[in-house]
Amino acid sequence: MVSRIVAASLFLATCLFSLAGCGEKTVTVSGSTKLAQSEACFSNNCHQNAVSPGTGKNIAEEWKLSVHNTSNAAGCADCHEPEAGHPNSCSRCHGGTPSGTPGSANHVSSNPDTDGKCDKCHAKANGVFNTTTYDAVALDTKFNHFSSGRHAVYVAANYKYYCRKCHNPHDTTTARTMLRQWARSAMGGTTLPSTVDFKTRGSALTASANYGNFCVRCHTSTGFINFVTSGFTNVHALPDLDGVRNDYPVNARSTYQDTTREPTAACDTCHSDGRAYDGSAYSGKLRSVPAASIWYMYSSHPAGAPLIRAALNIAYDSLGNSNVCMPCHAGREVGEIIKTADKLGLFNYNGTNPAGIAPHDFASGANLQGRSGFQFFSSSRYTAGTAHRNVGAGLNMTAQGACIVCHMVNDRPHYALAASWGNSSTVSNSIKSMPSEQQVCSTCHYAGSAVADPNRRTATFMNAERDSYRAAVLVLNALLRSYGIYGASPSLSPNNNWKKFGNYTVAASGSGKIRAGAYTMGAYFNYSLFFNDPAGYTHNPIYSKQLIYDSIDWLVNNNQNFTAGANPGTVYTAVHNAAMPALPLTSSGITYSGPYTTDQALSFICKNYVSGSGLCYRW
Repeated sequence: MVSRIVAASLFLATCLFSLAGCGEKTVTVSGSTKLAQSEACFSNNCHQNAVSPGTGKNIAEEWKLSVHNTSNAAGCADCHEPEAGHPNSCSRCHGGTPSGTPGSANHVSSNPDTDGKCDKCHAKANGVFNTTTYDAVALDTKFNHFSSGRHAVYVAANYKYYCRKCHNPHDTTTARTMLRQWARSAMGGTTLPSTVDFKTRGSALTASANYGNFCVRCHTSTGFINFVTSGFTNVHALPDLDGVRNDYPVNARSTYQDTTREPTAACDTCHSDGRAYDGSAYSGKLRSVPAASIWYMYSSHPAGAPLIRAALNIAYDSLGNSNVCMPCHAGREVGEIIKTADKLGLFNYNGTNPAGIAPHDFASGANLQGRSGFQFFSSSRYTAGTAHRNVGAGLNMTAQGACIVCHMVNDRPHYALAASWGNSSTVSNSIKSMPSEQQVCSTCHYAGSAVADPNRRTATFMNAERDSYRAAVLVLNALLRSYGIYGASPSLSPNNNWKKFGNYTVAASGSGKIRAGAYTMGAYFNYSLFFNDPAGYTHNPIYSKQLIYDSIDWLVNNNQNFTAGANPGTVYTAVHNAAMPALPLTSSGITYSGPYTTDQALSFICKNYVSGSGLCYRW
């Protein structure tokens, strides 16, 4: 009888210990650690086999890796807050409801993130941490996560109580290095002010019918997700706090009650745990995005011409996992839309000249696939199929695609930089190192390689290539100015003088019967395209050389019988004698500082160039 009483007493003591650890609301037992308290939760046949719905890993083991455990910061009860009497192993054997258990089933927070429990330590106003909580981020965590106004923030309206869109709720530490890198990247950083609240720039129309705003699809994380998960059709503005959207053509509201602004790309932009009912992305699994299908839309009504509404769809080739990069690096327009608009009468105007069609910024994906520029001749005259599209093949990483392989296969992948500018993140400065050179570039570019250019992609070599490329772009700037086509100042304040050389049908356009006005606008388009792709010289090297060469050739040798590569002497002379613009020259956040020379330009665009030869042959 005594033995039974002793055994029962021991069993009861065990149950009470379990209740003290797992069943009290944020109670710290004197002298105990968060690990000791939490072991009562995952060592009692209740939660020890629980698996994370995001990562598929054991939750207890994940938590043990986190700073919440290793710094004795937060255990199970701190986040899940079970009320006193939370069911434990007692009820498994004895049945019934333990004394003190609330009648409601919601007596424990099954999703502390949704319930706002992270705010206990990480809130803007009353949290524990109100200074910098991780290294090397220019602004402190509070600002990056919560500040409203002109800066993008991680905890914008669609991310409030949704920390798991970036953070693993159990293992908060393993991914910390990647998160730090992303917070300093060009796409994930929040240090620069945003002059436009892009969540308000959207349309109620589908992408194929929309001639209004659609900035939301690439300048907000949620807008991008809506776009790529809808077959590239949804360009809705994000809703305000009351659900009202500033959608074209209704334009219900231009100023939102919601003052927060999303970053260009948060974690869930490129990642998704793949659960339809939950937008979490902390597993690190890549978001599955199909090959991009982008609509290019142009609308204009120049005086003396009909209303022009041109639409062009380009179905891009699949780049594997790098498909996630293409939608926002395909440009807002491509050169082909100028020809489409010409056929609809764009250059029939007899009054104010129409504004120049421009590609927008960083159309590197469209450049890579050779679909971006204005082509002066048939496609057969252009080297669109650059080997860089398949750059992962030599590393058995074809599925990753060129963008990921070149920008992320290095020791700091979440900066997403194939080149490093040292302590400065601006592409305007000289390249200090090439993080991906050893692992990626050197597989093809090395002494004795059979590739067209076997030179190692060192920082010295890449700076020389970049400067030659920039010099060629600036020569195009100089010629556009000298012929009075697009502005007198280096910033190219518009003249829009597209009919400078007439408006006859150009024979080189073949059956398309494109007119000279379109060709002249095309030269301007290519200037804008390459000025705003800082690495056009490596995304698609020969394609960029050909387009810049043809643009210069057209400005110098425009005529009805314009022919590819037929004017090596006059092209050389025009480039050699070009009056380079005053520097520095800044546009879209990119600064050309120089100095640059016309001989650098010739070395970039001329095939097998010999300095002083007087000839510049087309690639």
